[in-house]
Amino acid sequence: NGPEWPYIVTGAFFAIATGCIAPIWAIVFSNVLENYSKYNCAYNQEISRLSGTQTISVLGADIVLNVTDVKEMEEGCILSDFRDKIRLWSGMFAVLGIGQFIGYGFLNWMFGFSGEYMTTRLRSQAFAKLLRLDMGYFDEPINSTGNLSNI
Repeated sequence: NGPEWPYIVTGAFFAIATGCIAPIWAIVFSNVLENYSKYNCAYNQEISRLSGTQTISVLGADIVLNVTDVKEMEEGCILSDFRDKIRLWSGMFAVLGIGQFIGYGFLNWMFGFSGEYMTTRLRSQAFAKLLRLDMGYFDEPINSTGNLSNI
């Protein structure tokens, strides 16, 4: 594979780069899930409708919360921040998708070129070797032109 090594190395580089996209994709997806949990009161209509004081029972103890104060103090209740973060992570998904598209395209292209050139070179060498054989080789029935053309 000596003459094809630049294609193989380039294809391997794109294969490694494309393989790194899957873990990055997982990190971006985890950030999306984190934003959905952090900004729960921004998009959850039941929470956004609450106001005043609410009593919550936890392990038999009643806890009184002033929901309005909690919403004002909590950054996760601002819908515009939530939308901005989700747009950011959606853009990251788009960038990763474009990167994967380009990476797979180039790695298939480079490995295809290397395979095509290697096959062409090997067939040329086999044909050249076939032409250098003695005439008696072609007189045997197993080496007829029909059999040899299927190589």
